[in-house]
Amino acid sequence: MATEIYCGPILRKVDKQSVNIWLALRTDEDITATLSINTETLACDTACDKIQVAPSLYIYMLTLTPESEIFPENQLLHYDLYNDGQSLLSDGELSYDFRNPLPSFIIAEPAPFLTGSCRKIHSHTDDMLVYADEILKERWNDITQRPKALFLTGDQIYADDVDAEVLNACREISLQLFDENHLENFPPLEPGEEASQLYLKIPGGDTNKFRRWRDWGEWDREQFTADVNFTSMKADNHLVLFAEYVALYLLTWSDMPWRNSQNSQSETVRTFIKGLPRTRRLMANIPTYMIFDDHEITDDWNINQHWSKKVKAPGKQIIANAMASYFLFQGWGNYPCSESAEIIRPKVNNYVQALINQQSGETLAVALKELIEEKDNWSYELKYDNCQVLVLDIRCNRHLGDDAANELSGLMSPAFIEKSFENIDENLETLIIVSPTPYFGFSKVENTQNVLGTIGLFDDVSIVDRETWSGDKESPGPVATTTAFENQLFRKNPKQLFIVSGDVHYGFVKKGNFKNPLSENDGLKHVWQITASALKNEPPLKTLFKMLIKDTNDEWFEANYHDSEKPNLTRSFQGTVIFDGPNIAEINYFDRLSPVKLYHRKNKRTERHSF
Repeated sequence: MATEIYCGPILRKVDKQSVNIWLALRTDEDITATLSINTETLACDTACDKIQVAPSLYIYMLTLTPESEIFPENQLLHYDLYNDGQSLLSDGELSYDFRNPLPSFIIAEPAPFLTGSCRKIHSHTDDMLVYADEILKERWNDITQRPKALFLTGDQIYADDVDAEVLNACREISLQLFDENHLENFPPLEPGEEASQLYLKIPGGDTNKFRRWRDWGEWDREQFTADVNFTSMKADNHLVLFAEYVALYLLTWSDMPWRNSQNSQSETVRTFIKGLPRTRRLMANIPTYMIFDDHEITDDWNINQHWSKKVKAPGKQIIANAMASYFLFQGWGNYPCSESAEIIRPKVNNYVQALINQQSGETLAVALKELIEEKDNWSYELKYDNCQVLVLDIRCNRHLGDDAANELSGLMSPAFIEKSFENIDENLETLIIVSPTPYFGFSKVENTQNVLGTIGLFDDVSIVDRETWSGDKESPGPVATTTAFENQLFRKNPKQLFIVSGDVHYGFVKKGNFKNPLSENDGLKHVWQITASALKNEPPLKTLFKMLIKDTNDEWFEANYHDSEKPNLTRSFQGTVIFDGPNIAEINYFDRLSPVKLYHRKNKRTERHSF
């Protein structure tokens, strides 16, 4: 019987020393892989690492290493996967080349590369990953112009904002992968209370909202997430169980689970499913790198010290469920053979096996504590001949402010910023920094958020989402964070700097020089902030956002709203400044005249804007 790929393959980290491929199968197999160039098979070794995620789901990481010193660069390579000598990819579904049925890629500098964030299944907007597939389809055989990497900068899933029919599909897929007797043991809400056993077969949902989550063996997920002090405002369908997080990732990346779902879908969800074969092809043909923001876990995750302290023990287990899922589906592929992976992988595996075996008490508590307290190994860097990429975790090492609801926190502690820059070379030709939230933001929106928070119109910082690098200048956390970040940038002194971000659900570009306040003769030239958000979503408070950007494309970007020493909003060659619909960016740091393109979906057509 032929092996059926349940999700993937997704091409992950590639370089001259290794090629890494992620996939998910329903069965435990010994998978091998081959690389070829011009139909000639390259001599290489394959290591197959796997983690059992459920009784009927295995996550695989295949690592290919050359028998000679290095893999060839700047040439079109194809790969295939095998089980028992049978090809898994020879059907041509993942190929752009009618002459060769296999997926392909190039080991090269990531120039150009694609970047975007924020992809929600039930958003009524179009999916820009489908358009990214169109870009690759057009240029697959062009060694120079074919995109060499895809950077997903956060919110690949929305665990805290799940549509009811998507939640039903998550339940159905979870039951197929685990079983109807699967339960997860949660610690008590308060000392002295009973622990909770939440069963997959009788999950919470809108049919029993009127009940407290402990009554009659059923549970209300909206009440449960409120009880643990999460702040998501759309928590009626919030994911809780590890099994549900796993299912949502599968439904976000693969059409195969949807084929096994009997639930009826709305037109919006059907359109999303229709595009999944194209996004699957895209991610099989381009090295893909990822980082989390908050929605992979829960809205406002670690937004400040007040939020972090008030989350109760069952809430920490939900966070552990989400972090384990993030590593399995996203984090592992960023650095499969690294020291960071060797540190995190056993912690994730121990936690997952405790869940699968339905363990409770000390065994589960120890595994959970080890995972949730892992803070140092989510950031990572990539090195190329002409550039380096630093991908930042801005969630687990925050510079926490006072324990007050509206107190802002620095997105990274100064000590962790210094540590993150340790392996970045000085005087680089190009430095690319991936920060899930923009460093140089859109001040008109950020200032409005600061005003709403400062005047106390809302009693919790999470409601106005004040998560900018600049933050509130009266708050020591953000000031210390930005000062430490800028000091590291001036010390490293790259010739050109690209900061790539997402998060905000609108797109824009800034450029300019970045002067060192401590030295008149020192500073950074050719500084770019590229914010590409959202791949499939739209701005929150859309009516207010429309009001704020009303005059932006005509005059606001020229106004003196910013310190003149900082990069300012930039008009595209086509005359647009703010992009309030789905968008994805393409960056080519070798192009000094026009290195940035932003593709914007508007009125059912895609516009290309150059900067």
